[in-house]
Amino acid sequence: MRRRVARAVRKGRAVTDPRDAALAVGYAEASLEWLSHRGRLRPFHLGLALLFVLELIVTWTWPVAALLYPALGFGFLRLRAPAPRRRLTAATEANAELAAEWGLSPIRIRMPEYARLSAGSRRRRLVVIPLALPLVILVGLTVTATIAAVVHGRHWAAAANRVCAHEEVRMTRLHAQRLGPRETQRLKILIEREALVSLDRITPEGNRTPLESQLIAWRRYEVELDAWLFAATGDPRVPAERARWAKAHERSQALARRIGAASCARV
Repeated sequence: MRRRVARAVRKGRAVTDPRDAALAVGYAEASLEWLSHRGRLRPFHLGLALLFVLELIVTWTWPVAALLYPALGFGFLRLRAPAPRRRLTAATEANAELAAEWGLSPIRIRMPEYARLSAGSRRRRLVVIPLALPLVILVGLTVTATIAAVVHGRHWAAAANRVCAHEEVRMTRLHAQRLGPRETQRLKILIEREALVSLDRITPEGNRTPLESQLIAWRRYEVELDAWLFAATGDPRVPAERARWAKAHERSQALARRIGAASCARV
């Protein structure tokens, strides 16, 4: 009988057996009351938020799919919600008329599965609190780590800018001396190596971000290629190595711009 009543109510129709009309009205009203409860999906929302923050901490990236799919799901539920409400309202009216015709007394239904997660229930607190507490802690840790990373990045970029600005000044003075091409190139490599050592000393290797480590690695590769090109006069591999140097130089400049070290993107 319950399945028959529930099926008729979900379709927005009156029950076939008039004796079930009062039961159908009670079921429809209980369902409408649950749909009107704004926080009915809060435990589910907290669970998804907790999973998202955990994934962010583990991968240290913004997982777009972790936001996109729940957003699409909740958007679908939001768009779909008015249709069940209309059907439940229609079922309430139709069965209320039928119950009035048969003189049936109103029945108020308490659905256990809804009551367990209703506002203020013990079961709801047992679900919400274990989800909300670690979520607050993890969000606090994530915000703290993000602020620390931003401060570290700005400090490193400022120090790298000072190193590269000094390197740029030394390069300008070198070119102003009007030395021979070979001597100019030799001194240029020495200046680049000293700047690379200074960049390497800003922070220990284990405390660098991936971008900072990549910038130093590409700068080192660029300096090594410079030194090889200086010593490999007449070598047939020079054109290919020069193309690699250009790629390394372009890559290091792009990394410097991403980090915020504008001076390093100019040298």
